[in-house]
Amino acid sequence: MFGLKPQLCSFTAPVSLCFLLLTCSDAGQSQVIGPTEPITVTFGDDITLPCHLEPAMDVGSMTFEWTRADLTPRFVLLWHEGQELEINQHPSYRGRTSLFISELKHGDVSLKLSAVKISDNGTYRCFIPEMKSQTNIELIVASVSLPFISFSGLDTGRGAVVLQCESTGWFPEPELLWLDSEGKLLSAGPTRTVRRPDDLYTVSSTVTVEQRHGNSFTCRVQQKNINQTRETRTHVPEIKLQEENEQEKKTAEHQLLMSEREKEQTHLTNTIDFLKKVEEHIKTLTPAAEEAERVAQETEEKFHSVEKEVEEKDGDQTSNKAQGYSKLKEILANITLNLNERKEEYHQPKSNTEKLIEMARDEMKRITEEKNRVEKHMDEIRQSEDTERQGDETQVTLMSDN
Repeated sequence: MFGLKPQLCSFTAPVSLCFLLLTCSDAGQSQVIGPTEPITVTFGDDITLPCHLEPAMDVGSMTFEWTRADLTPRFVLLWHEGQELEINQHPSYRGRTSLFISELKHGDVSLKLSAVKISDNGTYRCFIPEMKSQTNIELIVASVSLPFISFSGLDTGRGAVVLQCESTGWFPEPELLWLDSEGKLLSAGPTRTVRRPDDLYTVSSTVTVEQRHGNSFTCRVQQKNINQTRETRTHVPEIKLQEENEQEKKTAEHQLLMSEREKEQTHLTNTIDFLKKVEEHIKTLTPAAEEAERVAQETEEKFHSVEKEVEEKDGDQTSNKAQGYSKLKEILANITLNLNERKEEYHQPKSNTEKLIEMARDEMKRITEEKNRVEKHMDEIRQSEDTERQGDETQVTLMSDN
């Protein structure tokens, strides 16, 4: 019953001595003792889970174990026959567990856990099978971080400022609160909670604050189970004035942007129209220029042709010149008609017409000068013919008188 060996008491031994041995053995039965309150550790730190025998006794040669019932395999650390066994140890604890070897003789079987992870959170059992004694220890792994407040926008309808608070890297899941300058809770939007792949939590929330709330605001993130609180305070001066200035700035920027867009649109439209007109002008101007050049060249060739014909034609030169003059008059008449037709044909667009008329005027000037030259030459011919005819008539009269 008390784990005593039979030879400790015999029937031949005095009754008083046997009673004394039984009392001592019962009084010397050790129990496994551990903390009654949860142990909290910060993520990434080292922690010791206390466990010892009371009364103290050497456990170096005993078998004892640290386990977690929610794991498979369940062993966090197994000690047997003076050494730590790793064969059944859960993989997540390999290389991170140790004992205080020098303290085993004093009954101290405390477990040291290094570089604590979020996954280490749970209930641990310290158990010595030989004594059928155990104790459970709850380990809470905590992770905390400072919240960060940012300006999220303006609520122009209420003349208020919208603030956002975010805090990342918490465990266990925390709650987020907003406080005004007097420490009173503010009515805020729902807290958005995200659990990251590393099991840490990120919480965020927005709140709309008005001038009546004061100018100082606090974002508080807390986890009551681990008794941890972190908070950040921000100051928002002259909320209404800031809102008005921001609104005026946005309005001015919007008007400037719209003005610039209108200018760009107008400029783009004008540019497109101008390019279209230039394209149309080029399309019409090119044939007109080609036609004017063709007419000028054709006219010049006709003049040269008439002059050559007059010079090379046999017979009476005066008669030939007169015929050449008639042809020149015909050519001039055709040119005038042709130019009038061209003028009417290229009346639109105006710029093209003016160009064509200018070219026509130059051509008419050249033709007029050529006409004047021919008429002068014809007058000289007529004067010469009249002089010759008068001389002939005088000679005929003298011969008659004789």
